[in-house]
Amino acid sequence: MSQLRARFEISCKIGYKWLGRYRNSGAAELEDLSSARHTKATTIDADVATVLLALRRQRPTWEVRKLWARPTKDQPEID
Repeated sequence: MSQLRARFEISCKIGYKWLGRYRNSGAAELEDLSSARHTKATTIDADVATVLLALRRQRPTWEVRKLWARPTKDQPEID
């Protein structure tokens, strides 16, 4: 494994990852896999984003949990 890692300039973790793929599925599994996201990114409404960004400008030191909680407290119609 050390010689292969040096030859291909990869880390130990990647070397063993590829070895596991080869053992499970053969050489075909060693081809480059897509790095595209497998899940859909969550999105928020533009109105909610505007409120959160304005609040972030007003309170730059607040943590994320507090920023997410505040608009629903001030404006209950926001889901």
